[in-house]
Amino acid sequence: MSLHILKKPSEIIDHLHAIKKATDANKDIFGFMTEGAYRDAIKNNKLWVAVNTQGVYLGHIMHGGKIPQEVRVFQIYVAECYRGIGVADFLLEEITKYAEDQSCLNLRADVASDLNSAMKFWQSRGFCALAPRKKVNTTGREVLLFYKRLSTPSLIPNEPLSLSILSRSAATVLESYVIDLNIFLTLLKNRENEEIISEIMQASMAGEFSIFVTPEFQEELRRSKKAINDPIFDLAEKTLPVLDVLHDSELYAIEEEIRGIVFPGRNKESKSAKNNESDIRHLAYCIQHSKVGFITEEKAMLKVKHVLKDRYGLRLYSPEDFKVECTESINFNSFDTPLASKEGGVSIQNVKKPLEIELFFKGLGQTIGLLSNVILKNSIRGIRELKSITVGDNVQAVYASNTAGVKHDTLEGFFVSKSDNFTYREIIFQHILELFMRHAQAIKASNIKFYIREEDFDFEKSCILRGFVRSKETVYPGMIALTKLPCPLLISKSNWIEFTEVFSEHTSIQPPRIIPDYKCNIDNQPIIHVAQGGRDYEFKLFELETFLSPSVMLLPKRNAVMLPIGPGYSESLLVRSEEQLPFALTEDAILRFERAYFHKPRNTKMFEKGMPILFYESRSGRGVVGCARITSIEIVSFENALKLYRKQGVLDSKKLAEQIDKNGNVQVITFDNFKVFSAPVPLKRLHELGCARANMVGPEKLSFEQLSTILHEGTSANTRDVLLSIQPNYVNKILNGKKTIELRKKPFPINGGVRVWIYTTSPVCAVELYVVVSSVDEDTPNNIWKRYKNKCGISKEDFDSYYNNSKVAYALHLSHPKKLNSRMKLQELKDVFENFTPPQYYRYVQHNSALFNRLIEKI
Repeated sequence: MSLHILKKPSEIIDHLHAIKKATDANKDIFGFMTEGAYRDAIKNNKLWVAVNTQGVYLGHIMHGGKIPQEVRVFQIYVAECYRGIGVADFLLEEITKYAEDQSCLNLRADVASDLNSAMKFWQSRGFCALAPRKKVNTTGREVLLFYKRLSTPSLIPNEPLSLSILSRSAATVLESYVIDLNIFLTLLKNRENEEIISEIMQASMAGEFSIFVTPEFQEELRRSKKAINDPIFDLAEKTLPVLDVLHDSELYAIEEEIRGIVFPGRNKESKSAKNNESDIRHLAYCIQHSKVGFITEEKAMLKVKHVLKDRYGLRLYSPEDFKVECTESINFNSFDTPLASKEGGVSIQNVKKPLEIELFFKGLGQTIGLLSNVILKNSIRGIRELKSITVGDNVQAVYASNTAGVKHDTLEGFFVSKSDNFTYREIIFQHILELFMRHAQAIKASNIKFYIREEDFDFEKSCILRGFVRSKETVYPGMIALTKLPCPLLISKSNWIEFTEVFSEHTSIQPPRIIPDYKCNIDNQPIIHVAQGGRDYEFKLFELETFLSPSVMLLPKRNAVMLPIGPGYSESLLVRSEEQLPFALTEDAILRFERAYFHKPRNTKMFEKGMPILFYESRSGRGVVGCARITSIEIVSFENALKLYRKQGVLDSKKLAEQIDKNGNVQVITFDNFKVFSAPVPLKRLHELGCARANMVGPEKLSFEQLSTILHEGTSANTRDVLLSIQPNYVNKILNGKKTIELRKKPFPINGGVRVWIYTTSPVCAVELYVVVSSVDEDTPNNIWKRYKNKCGISKEDFDSYYNNSKVAYALHLSHPKKLNSRMKLQELKDVFENFTPPQYYRYVQHNSALFNRLIEKI
């Protein structure tokens, strides 16, 4: 039989009588609905009808839901005489296609738990039954939620565009360290640090980094074998990788310097001289082979580790130092005070012993149980968190996060929950997810992955709302992988080009080449025009920032609002202190990532959804302490403020009552993506910018220029680049990778991650590329030459001539050279910048200058 779906209201209205008759005959399943309700559904295109070629009514589907989160099926019905011919499947296929075209995550159906045939129907169509809803339906029956996961949604709604976030390829070169013989002997003889050293060696064998020994190590090993006849010595001699042998002439000069640093004044003929000389040779090999670090228990060397690091770039570690530096956890101020529930205390606790959660994993079945080996695996260098969520004495969920990849550039998170519902389930997961996001931001992960169980649709929805998308990989059976694009805290004109390159690589969506001005569409919604597959789209700024959270997009002409907040409220509402809160509130308020700010209903027109909001901490002298994004602005009654938003704020009812107006209403501003400033902007600086004119007694509008300055200063982001002049032959070496060190006689103004525009001197006379100066080393010319002679692109004769009579040399580390699409010639530079002359050493390029705008256009 040929089937058709009618969707136009004008076609469906003729079948209203058949729909009403069918549903009235099945009130025990559908409940009672008025004819007006069906008319409204038809009018709003929420009710479709299946018919045959003769136009006979076969059945219908009624739907709704919050797009793009889910499409909800309220009714699906097939006339009894037409069952068994695929009408229901036809209707489901059509609603699935519709939902995927709308970039929805899931299909949802609510089914009373006593309707066995209905439950079998949904299960046979690939739907998964979750826990009962908290509220029963109008007939008083328990309702089960059935979900079906749809294809990965697109960033751009209403278009079947794919979004594929791919992990960057991991670097093939591992960080490498060298160990001393005493490290090996400690492991062999079960000495005090045997457990720590064992973990280090295991991590090396697992491929987290490389461990080498020096040729001197092997010589010491052979000498020790004479005193200790152990086959382990033979194994170590044959298996431990050895650095290439260097001639004595290559080591002599550096050994003399090291001897004066580590063993000043020691007699070469003393009893310990032989051991001292071995230690010196170990260090010389490490320096000449440019190894990251040397692990030793020798106190004399560890005592001068800072001198060795500053002079040669070599890090010395004791076993304890190595473990602490590479595995120390970041403090995220997690909430660990028990919450009250009828099942018992609900708490989030750090797991100290794996045995505490082994029974939890055993109860999840074999498929998920296999994941416990991954979660409980210890990593010597991975920054790691492991928490359990308990209700009473029972573990209900486990959260873990750790770094992965050969350079630990990937942060993986796991949240494994039991299928049954538990109190505070949703808000606890939101809190855990924020911990994970702060973790990723703190370690600057280049890849972010989060895993949840397939049946945890509610958790997946929370992840999607925070900018995650489904990954196509299925690494762990029974788990869904979600990925997120990591971005800088502040996306502005200065880093727009770099951001768009990474964003396009991961998403295939191309934003404008030059950062666009802040603008709105005809519906007054802020948008950015993007392209994909040769087609142009409007991308809502709010959705883009959600995807990139917790980043802020500083688009030109975008403004903001600044709000005052007392120190006590700031500590409670913004920073989530573990200390006793100064105001009475339900404890789950500080678990939520979306929070509420209460104020008297005035200046309402100053606020807009999606607008950046800056918090000025009054009476503390700290100034602006952070920023967030407005998610909603509401004027509600005092009673509704308590009822709807109480769990997102930190005011008790008495303090909240002080914010009501004469009509008994209060203004509620909800916000998310809060970021603490590393450098709060004080009141004096705000006055210089023309802000806080009344010492911040109420909200204040900020212009784009004011917002830009505060965000750059608060986040310690650069507000200027540097222009250098370099000769043509050296510029060519920079472009082909033969020169990665630029030499200077004077201090470089900024150190670390600074973009440098290079002006090529005569006969080119133009800016034709830029590089990034990642770091700057200061040392004697002699030491700089020893360390970087192969990276300077200069002869020893020219080097000595350049540094003649100089006592200090500066080595600028260059990376990521990029040639401009078109040169900016000297005359054009003079046209843009009056009286421009090429700098003899350097000059600043301010990000708000015409010169910077023209340079950016050349990329």
